[in-house]
Parts: sequence; C-alpha cells; structure tokens
Amino acid sequence: MPPRITRRRRSVHYSRDQLLELVRKAEKYGEGNSLSEFTRETGVSPKPIIRLFDGWVKLKHAAGLRKIRQGGQPTQFTREELIERLREIVSRRVDISRNQFCRELKLSTNGLIGVISWGELRKAIGLPTRVRGGRTTWDDELLAQIPETPVDLFAGLNLDDVVSVPEGGSNKWQLKD
Repeated sequence: MPPRITRRRRSVHYSRDQLLELVRKAEKYGEGNSLSEFTRETGVSPKPIIRLFDGWVKLKHAAGLRKIRQGGQPTQFTREELIERLREIVSRRVDISRNQFCRELKLSTNGLIGVISWGELRKAIGLPTRVRGGRTTWDDELLAQIPETPVDLFAGLNLDDVVSVPEGGSNKWQLKD
C-alpha cells in the first residue's frame, strides 16, 4: 500500500511495515548503511523513523538487520590473524609503529586493544615489547654501524686570536684585530 499523503502539510505518513520494507530493500541493494544515506537515497525524512521506532538503530534492529556497533568499526581480526599480519609486515619493513600497523590494516587502535595489546603482539613475534622515546628498534642497529671517530671541533682555529671583550656588561667573544 502506498504512503498516505495529506493535503494540508504535504507530508507523507509511513507505516511501520512500509519503513521496515524500505530498510530491508535498501540494505539488499547496498544503500542505507547510515540514517543520512538512507534518507538521501529513499527521500524518507528522519521524523517518521524517530516517531515510529525511536531512532535508526532500533529500526534496523526491528527489520532484523545487523545492529550498528557504537564507538567505531567492529573487530575484524582474531589474535592469531593479527600476529600473522604483523609478522608479514615486519618481514617487509623491519619495524612498524602501532599507528602504522593499524592504518595498514584499516583498523582503529581501539579495535586492536580489544583483541590484544600492542606489547603482547610485538612479543608474540619476537620484537621488544616497548620502544621508548619514539625510537624504533632498528635505530640502535644503524647507530652501531656508524664508526666512532673523534671529531676535533676546534681544529684549524687558533684560540690565541680570540679574546673576551666585556664592554658594557656584554660577554661576547671577538677576534683580535
């Protein structure tokens, strides 16, 4: 049955069944994952959804569709999958930060914490659990490869030509004329 249109307000009155059917069809064709997408694609105002179902999430639940998880995307990986993914990435890149890892997997850092901590994940593949001071583990290896040769910062400078001139309370260094 088509929606009933009143002449006074030119508004459309949807029944619960009509909205449920529209949501199921929109989900079937890949539209309407959010309230704004649904209203844009179907032309249905949010008002009847709120009036009849008290909100978008309750409408989707009443239609038997998956509930939208509040607070971000659902966890997509198991503990073992995350360990395997980190092992693959580290074999290509040597080391990686938590943010880079989550970005590469398109996973929020909160989603990662819900499954396994970053330290446990690093420990599972044999990396140190924590790297302090923003330095990656391979920094130490690279620094160890640089030969330690003493550098004389004053080489070629005759310090006998430098005099301290305390004029007017200034303590600047100047070269002798």
